[in-house]
Amino acid sequence: MTNNDTYQPKPKHKFSSDSGRSGTAGAIRSAIRSTVISPLEIVTMLGEVGAWGVNLHDNDLVPIDATPAERDTIVREFKKACLENKLVVPMATVSLFFHPVFRDGAFTANDPEVRAYALQKTMRAMDLERSWAQGFSSCGAAAKASKPMPAAVPTRR
Repeated sequence: MTNNDTYQPKPKHKFSSDSGRSGTAGAIRSAIRSTVISPLEIVTMLGEVGAWGVNLHDNDLVPIDATPAERDTIVREFKKACLENKLVVPMATVSLFFHPVFRDGAFTANDPEVRAYALQKTMRAMDLERSWAQGFSSCGAAAKASKPMPAAVPTRR
């Protein structure tokens, strides 16, 4: 069998992979996998195979209990890895299904504190996604992205 370049992924194909399916420390994945691959390693691997982008849930990248300083460090390192590997983040979404607090739903829960937490979590995920200045997808539909994320994180005042 010969090596046919026709089927090799190229950025123009806009192939992207979900970081959770690639092995990050998402809550479900870390419970079933013996080896967890860091988001930085995943970005490097995706860059090596010619991927265009990486998709993620908020907690695939930033642990739910991370401090703001930890979050900033994680996002900065992830953005740097994406830039170095020429990857974009075409879709980031919020995980409102795994944590036990959402067992009765997130925005549909009877408990107003759960609904408020879901709203706060969604706003934090939107801020995370805003770091890449792509489109935000709160329900998992891919947003359009045609250029790499900016080097500086925009701030909102």
